[in-house]
Amino acid sequence: MLPESSEVACFSFPIPVDARHPGRIGHLRSGRAIYEFLRMAEDEIVAVAYEYSHIVRTDIRNFYRSIYTHSIAWAIHGKPFIREKKNLHDYTLLGNRLDSLFQNANDGCTNGIPIGPIVSDIVAEIVVAAVDVRFTEALKQKHLQCQAVRFKDDYRLLVTSEADGIEAVKCLQTALKEFNLELGEEKTEVLALPDGLFRPWVSMYHAARPRKRGSYAWRDFRELYLAVLRIDRQCLAPASSTGS
Repeated sequence: MLPESSEVACFSFPIPVDARHPGRIGHLRSGRAIYEFLRMAEDEIVAVAYEYSHIVRTDIRNFYRSIYTHSIAWAIHGKPFIREKKNLHDYTLLGNRLDSLFQNANDGCTNGIPIGPIVSDIVAEIVVAAVDVRFTEALKQKHLQCQAVRFKDDYRLLVTSEADGIEAVKCLQTALKEFNLELGEEKTEVLALPDGLFRPWVSMYHAARPRKRGSYAWRDFRELYLAVLRIDRQCLAPASSTGS
């Protein structure tokens, strides 16, 4: 899940971690662990953003529902190896066994894996880590200066020009196609920094929330509640309506 040949900084290792104690297993519930990962990914981007002029924001379309179970074996053993006739149905190979098990868990379908179980998170990470390796190779072939960060199926790419951003998206599309995956084009955008560097709802909530204290007057609570609804309508609702 952490291939040495990938230069994509990944922050979606499916085991809880604590940013305050690197290298240790964390004790956070999974929901809170997601915020830890997101914060670390954001910090990674911010730390080097001064070297770049643009950021690409994109993700994989319908990620878990689109994973092709055969691509699990491609990711583990290599696509050319698995496609050799003698290896196609060799169930001594881990990749083929996982492929078969995930099909059996989905009424024999080869498209999609269950959303929620930790085994799905691990297998999804194996597949997309293989994508990252191909993406890294494509960037090097194009001699593109790019700092790539990923959280699960969500990518942030720092580049030195808008043209390089468009080219980096093409490289990512090519890498995904090898594993029967696609970018969510409706969510793909190339922005001039600092636009797109931070999650806008975080700043909006920071400005709206009162000082932390043990209890709040009804008026303070009401205004914060209404502010959160406005932030949801402006930032979160349009993204959730895409169904990814």
